[in-house]
Order: sequence, then C-alpha cells, then structure tokens
Amino acid sequence: MWDSICSLVLGLNLQVSSCLVDTPPSLNGYIETEALRISATTSGRIKQMYVNTGDLVAKDQPLFSLDSEAIRSPKAAQVEKRYYQADEWVNAGTPVLSLVAPDQYKIRFFLEETALSRIKTGDTLYYECDGCPSIHQAIIRFIANSAEYTPPVLYTKEQRAKLVYLVEAIPQATSSLHAGQPVSIWLNPPMPQKP
Repeated sequence: MWDSICSLVLGLNLQVSSCLVDTPPSLNGYIETEALRISATTSGRIKQMYVNTGDLVAKDQPLFSLDSEAIRSPKAAQVEKRYYQADEWVNAGTPVLSLVAPDQYKIRFFLEETALSRIKTGDTLYYECDGCPSIHQAIIRFIANSAEYTPPVLYTKEQRAKLVYLVEAIPQATSSLHAGQPVSIWLNPPMPQKP
C-alpha cells in the first residue's frame, strides 16, 4: 500500500513538473486605453444626444447636436462616457463625451534592464488575459529611454536589477480587453498553450 502511494505521488509530481517546464516564464502587465474626448466646437445648448454610454458608433455617425450643428464621430469606437445630457449648456472646447476606439488599446508592462537587449520596437509579443479565449499577439511600439527605479536608487550590481523600463505594445485583437485588465505576457515563442 505504501509503495502504491509513493508511486502515485512521484508520478503526479513528475507530471506537474513536466507541465511547468514547457511553459516559458511570463511577465505581468495591464491594458490601458486613451479616450478620445469629443468637445463642443462652440458654446451652446445640446439639442439632442444620439448615443448612450456603451454604444458602438461608426465613423461619421452623429453623436450629439449643438444648436444647429451635428457633431460626428471621428472614427469607429465605443462610447465610454457621456458628460452632458440634452438641453444642458456647454462651453466651447468642453468635452461632451469620450470614445474608445479599437486602436486606442495598449498593453503596458515593465521590463528589467537586463532583458532590454532581447526586444526592440516592432517585435511581436504574446499575451493572454483571464477569460480570453486564446493567446493573442501584440506589436511593441514603445520602449522607454529612461529607467524607473525601485528605491533606493543605487547603481551597485545588486541594485541595477531593480531598474525597470516601461514597454508598450499594441494588441491585434481588442474585443475582449478592458482598461485596467491584467495580462500575462511572453516575449518569445514558443507560445504557451492554454490547457
């Protein structure tokens, strides 16, 4: 009986170990968006709001009318927030609503100084998020020129490991992403496979 239990535990341990060996280590990052704030071009009363928070809008679709002028969407996007309602007065240049377009999503993560030589702008990385159906690709578009430091800021060999650089990548699929959402990132293939 004892031999059977030991064999079972050893077998399970080997299976778990072999699963872990195949998966490369991941980095932690998060999703960020840059909202487009749609402003009134002149001061006036909002005559009508054509969209609500969460609506998907097409390029050139009317968003709201200000007296006799219709303000249209500059691109296909989702309405993130409405700041005003119909019949409210708005000053010129004041944002009336904000939009988030698919090309406004980015992945942000920090990379240690010792790993910088492994990447360059234009490289492909791989990411996944909780609830995402599969692993996706993103293209690195920005690597910070200056480091951010974890205190204390000392340039000893041991402290240099605490230097980190901001990296941003543009995800190729954004339908399941949300601002602030954590993601796991891999810099190099082979891509890890979800179980």
